[in-house]
Amino acid sequence: MIKKLLLFPIWFILTIICLVIGLFVTIYGTGRFIAALILSALFLGVIFCYHDWVQAALLFVIYIILFAILFLGVAMQTYLEHLRNKVVDLILS
Repeated sequence: MIKKLLLFPIWFILTIICLVIGLFVTIYGTGRFIAALILSALFLGVIFCYHDWVQAALLFVIYIILFAILFLGVAMQTYLEHLRNKVVDLILS
């Protein structure tokens, strides 16, 4: 019984953290979409107009970094939701 009472604040904190991370992932996903459109236009412009493969590679690396940040945010959100569900299962058992 005491164990379940101690798990409730942990569940509450995990819920707040999941909501905040979910909000950040959603906002960042929207911003990354806009940045990806701009980077794609720059990438095509650099290749077709200037034929500069070094700058094109730099734009591609920036795009990969943006994707990696979003991937880590979604992975963290998924892990915290899984952890929160385990805590709920322990509370309800």
